[in-house]
Amino acid sequence: MLDLGFWSRELRDATRERVAACGATVRLYDVRCADDVAWQRVEERNSDPSGSLRMVRNTFDVLKAKVDPLGPDEPHVVVDTTDT
Repeated sequence: MLDLGFWSRELRDATRERVAACGATVRLYDVRCADDVAWQRVEERNSDPSGSLRMVRNTFDVLKAKVDPLGPDEPHVVVDTTDT
C-alpha cells in the first residue's frame, strides 16, 4: 500500500507503471469531501496546532488548484468522507 498524495497525473502514471512491472495490482482511491467540509477540518486543526502546521485559506485554495483531477481513463474507487 502506498499512502501518498499523487497530486500529478505524471506521478500517478509512473507509479502505475512501477506497480505493474512488479506484477502487483493497482487500486487507486479518490478520498474526497466537499470543499467547505475540508476547509472546516483545516480550521479545526488550526485551532489546536500542536503537531500540525497552521494553514490560511489562500494556501488551501492554492494547493487544491495544484491537484490534477483524475482522468476518465484512470480507474479509481471514490471514498467520500463528507459525512464522516
